[in-house]
Amino acid sequence: YQIEVKLNLIEKKFNPENGWEVSVDIDGMEKGDKYSQKRKIADECIKEMKKLGVKIGNEERIDIIAKHRNHRTYYIEVEGKARKQIEQRVYSALGQIIFKMKSRNIKNGIAVPYDNKWEEKLEQIPKSVRERLNLRLYLVAKNKVKSL
Repeated sequence: YQIEVKLNLIEKKFNPENGWEVSVDIDGMEKGDKYSQKRKIADECIKEMKKLGVKIGNEERIDIIAKHRNHRTYYIEVEGKARKQIEQRVYSALGQIIFKMKSRNIKNGIAVPYDNKWEEKLEQIPKSVRERLNLRLYLVAKNKVKSL
């Protein structure tokens, strides 16, 4: 689920224990309904995020905002497994992050589940475009994060 990708990325790349100040936007769709397995997973992820010191909610409505006194700020849009095709999910994340770009001092990112299909689709974003947009791409698994 998307919320699991958020938690795993924060734990591995932007952990508050390493000086990161992190806020996360979580919408109702990510939480699932009251009795679903998705809701149980979301509740557990939120609990873990709070334990890490992550602020739940941000005014910019960006999936993850990570700030560090020794690094640039990161704005990251996150996608998870869903019914939509991977291609549509990548286009959606790319569009969202483009509309939220504010300055060259902010690194922008897209994080998706660690999977060959996701990796193939992200690699289709030309390197020159990634450089111009100051865009980082992350493949996220429970035990690792791969940057493209």
